[in-house]
Amino acid sequence: MTTNPERRTSTSRRAFLGGSALAIGAATVGVTACSSQDTPTVETGDQALDALRLVPAFPTGVPYVATGVTTRLPWQIARGDGSLLDRIDGPVRFTLLLDGEPVGTAVEVRSRTEGLTRAYLPLQTIFPDALTYEISAEFEGTELRSRVQAYDPAVVQTPQVGGRLPDVPTPTVDNTLDVDPICTLSPRCPNHATSLDAAVLAGAPVAIIVGSDIYCASGECGPVLDLFIATAAAFPAVTTIHAEPYKNPTAVRTLSLAAPAPFTIEAAVHAEPSTFFVDRTGTIVARADSLVDAGELRELFGRIS
Repeated sequence: MTTNPERRTSTSRRAFLGGSALAIGAATVGVTACSSQDTPTVETGDQALDALRLVPAFPTGVPYVATGVTTRLPWQIARGDGSLLDRIDGPVRFTLLLDGEPVGTAVEVRSRTEGLTRAYLPLQTIFPDALTYEISAEFEGTELRSRVQAYDPAVVQTPQVGGRLPDVPTPTVDNTLDVDPICTLSPRCPNHATSLDAAVLAGAPVAIIVGSDIYCASGECGPVLDLFIATAAAFPAVTTIHAEPYKNPTAVRTLSLAAPAPFTIEAAVHAEPSTFFVDRTGTIVARADSLVDAGELRELFGRIS
């Protein structure tokens, strides 16, 4: 799945990355975000300042949630002062609501935090129609609510589970595609040897992450990238690729002027970090945008190895 090149080119960098997904989620509790505020897809309710709040840790302000496919939505819980919980004990019961009535079956989601500093809840669900839904989460005897708007898949540009990644090259040591640097880690990570198009053509399972340890609006992008690299070492049958989100971050005065890297544009990446897991047929088996801990990464790598 690729998007119209003219449309991609005319869209600003903010529309593709919008800062990190953590910054976007935190915006609902007072931290400035870089996403569009015109048509937010997720809003928290008007709770008292001393109440807990359900916070999205995924892109808002853009068509992100597609109908009819399994979508992974990481959530966090914030205190009244906006600080995020680093521990969430016990499973949280999530229910999808439409006009106050349950849609489908409630699911219990256990929190994740292995290798990260804050806990998150990776809800996986399917939105049947292009409507605005309420999300109900029962935590410690309290019901927390938020809202999510689902869109027709035709307007959601980022490739979805069950689809295919764009068959495009990614920067390698031998062919940087004018991306500088191709890796912001020091020393450079080992995941820049194979281009995405070559890996897919070879019929290899592929795990690709878009992320940077230093050009990130939150403190979690670097740790997730480190966890991805460490986990990849245990799955040698999987071709792992690290793609930086920006093409020329060191050549501009401020990061807001940096151009998106080629894969960021082609895959319409809205958040950093973003990970895609592709099987030997080239089909996307899983996506894990924003927060993903070591345990969840092991499970996702295992699904394509």
